Amino acid sequence: MMKNELKTFLKPTLRRVIVILSITLLLYWGQRDRFNARNVLCTGIIITAIAGAWNIYDLNSLSLIKRSLIHFLLMVITILLTLLLSGWFPIKTFGDIVLMIAI
Repeated sequence: MMKNELKTFLKPTLRRVIVILSITLLLYWGQRDRFNARNVLCTGIIITAIAGAWNIYDLNSLSLIKRSLIHFLLMVITILLTLLLSGWFPIKTFGDIVLMIAI
């Protein structure tokens, strides 16, 4: 049961991720300004992460707690790391990281 459900989950998810990432990369390569290019890339990574994880709650063979934990971990890994590396928030101390997470 889990394999069939996973196949039906992965196909549209991978399609959506590939399309969004392709558009992001085209927009990234089209930028002449490095600052704008980095912003486009970071935004595209965040959108791709959200698009890849948005239907994780359709996996009914997993409990809601497991689905929520998987979604949370995916968001922390992708979005938090992207925000840390993007330069959008000035990070000089650990307190700055905590403030960024609180926002």
